[in-house]
Amino acid sequence: MCASDTTHLTNFSGDKKAWPIYLTIGNIKSAARNKPSAMALILLALLPVPPKLKDSRSSSVSAENNVITHHVLATVLEGLVEPGENGIILDCADGQRRLCFPILCAWIADHMEHVLLQNLKNNACPRCEVPPERLGDPPAGPTNFEAYPTRNHLRYQQLAEKYRDTGDTRSIEMLARKGIKGLFNAFWTLPRVNPSELPKPDLLHTVYLGILKHLMEWVQDFLKKHDRLDSFDEAWSSMGAYPGFTVPKKAYRQVSQWQGKEMRNLGRIVLAAFAAALRSPTEAQRHPFRVATRCVAALIDFHLLAQYKTHTETTLQYMHDALETFHEEKVIFQEFRVGKRAKKGIDKSVAELASKQAAETLARKKSGESATKRRRVTAKQQEELAAVRVEEAVERAHFNFIKMHLLEHFGSTVQRFGSIPLFSTDISELAHKTQIKESYRRSNKNNAATQILDNYSRVHAFGMHILNLRAVIEHAPQDLEKGIKRSRIEEVLGTETNFRGSSTNTTQSPPKRVLRSPDEGTKSLHDVTVVLGIPDLAMCILRYAKSNNLGGPKGLPESIENLCRCPAQRFKMLQVPVPVFQDPDSYVNHNLRCTGSESFHGSAARNDAVWVSVAEGITKTGDLGERLPAFLRGLIKLYGGSKVHRIAVVEVLWPMNGGNSDAFDTLIRVQRRVYKTAEGGILVTNIRSIMGMAHLVQYGDNRWLVNNRIDLKTWNDVYRGLGNSA
Repeated sequence: MCASDTTHLTNFSGDKKAWPIYLTIGNIKSAARNKPSAMALILLALLPVPPKLKDSRSSSVSAENNVITHHVLATVLEGLVEPGENGIILDCADGQRRLCFPILCAWIADHMEHVLLQNLKNNACPRCEVPPERLGDPPAGPTNFEAYPTRNHLRYQQLAEKYRDTGDTRSIEMLARKGIKGLFNAFWTLPRVNPSELPKPDLLHTVYLGILKHLMEWVQDFLKKHDRLDSFDEAWSSMGAYPGFTVPKKAYRQVSQWQGKEMRNLGRIVLAAFAAALRSPTEAQRHPFRVATRCVAALIDFHLLAQYKTHTETTLQYMHDALETFHEEKVIFQEFRVGKRAKKGIDKSVAELASKQAAETLARKKSGESATKRRRVTAKQQEELAAVRVEEAVERAHFNFIKMHLLEHFGSTVQRFGSIPLFSTDISELAHKTQIKESYRRSNKNNAATQILDNYSRVHAFGMHILNLRAVIEHAPQDLEKGIKRSRIEEVLGTETNFRGSSTNTTQSPPKRVLRSPDEGTKSLHDVTVVLGIPDLAMCILRYAKSNNLGGPKGLPESIENLCRCPAQRFKMLQVPVPVFQDPDSYVNHNLRCTGSESFHGSAARNDAVWVSVAEGITKTGDLGERLPAFLRGLIKLYGGSKVHRIAVVEVLWPMNGGNSDAFDTLIRVQRRVYKTAEGGILVTNIRSIMGMAHLVQYGDNRWLVNNRIDLKTWNDVYRGLGNSA
């Protein structure tokens, strides 16, 4: 049982606000799929938050507010004290009554909320006693995820009681050294609860809106230093479509505000855009470009691994290695981690050196030194000033901020509690929208808190009734099936019921690939050839038929003339079901478009990049794993003999470097070859060979980067073979 809150406070009336607290109970089953889904969130309380006053930031007022908050939380959680200590008899789903101990095991919130909940300083870790000056240290070894002692709240409680009983200030000093700034914690009243284990890694605020946001600041400064910002914006704004990915409509620098959804999109394309912006470096740029790319790749890999629903020891090792690599290479961005105070110190040091250089220049001028020699010395002085600024920045800059350290606890959380996304504040953000905001909009804004709770109670009660009705209908006898169908109750419930007593086979087979959007103007293969603009299409189809033994009296004709007269129809879309990573029973449809030279929705023509399964020996595929990226050039339903042939015409892109990923950015390069004949780069294959959409990023003329970070499945299929381990 865990609780959560949210940072999005809902305005009720005037300047009053409320802090919602949700209760999360276990892991529920989805009624539609009968598989694990999001946790059940129940609105538990709305804590009133007073408006901010002038002196609300003073230490005394802040301390008083913290004490009040914890006493209110203790009142809310009071009902867990007795059951947690002595247990309570509860009815279980199997009809048995058991002695249960409801224990608070997690509190889903961002770091600043945990600072309030745990009575901590802002730069203190809620899980361990890491010193503030060690927050940017690399992680511990792979077998020991925790490098510092876990917070001992029992000891903190004893020190607080000692101070209240004896007035010994040494107890307060000890608590202050541990980052504790309060003498009462509501969680101390709960039996069997360790407050240090309540905070869980938060993907939304720690990774998406935290580390990735910091990373983009460093990347932008790095690109600006090397005059590559325009190249990055060009690569960013030219990203192609992909299922579940929102194509950027603006250059990166033109976006003023980033939210969680945008940052999730960013993590899928930033490495490819960064690598594309750093192509063709000079000799002096080669080393820093490689180090920066390797650093970005490591952090992106860590954030992808953190999204896994299940882990193994291998994937945990990968996650540790990625974080360790990032810490090894982060020094390349250290000069961009300078704070305001450090910048003032750097400017002062540079100004002192510049003043000294100016005095030396004036002295040389008075001594009669030639202008040419003075210009050479001035150029060296400018280089010295730039070097001093960089050295000062590196010396004064650091990575000791709390979100950098929180990444270290991701691995240990997986080992002890399981999936990281399960505890992300994405869950409470969604609950806040459905349970608070929508109910607030339905209210008359007068005493809205009561109306919100009443509305949610009604919606929740109706939802439970619907689930019960669905369960009853599924277990109904066969003789009632017709009556239930006739009553049209399924339309009211919004579901289609599979009756347990029915003789129909409920085992679902994998969905099939489907051709959609037919072109009514094409009647024969000759018509299709003219529309597609591929003069040697018939020759390519003959080659395909011969290699797959599709010719003969009942198959495709063996002459070009007869083949061109075969009935055929062109299609503009192929729907390919692709299994969801780590959820093989679920599929997401990739709608692959192929419009040829025709426009798509009033814009340019769209011929998507796809993955094509290839036979062994056709070429060295390396990390691509017996697949090649290709551009769709045609989708055809061809009638030959007594069979219907559903084929795809693709232009294959060939891997560079044997299909092996680059040692630094871990991306694969592909290119378009030049052929003497039009059919040279064209491949005809069955639509079953099309595995889904590929995401390519332009990398010069007729060259592309394979963006293997576009989703988890692609990343696992096209990089390191992680899919076999997870």
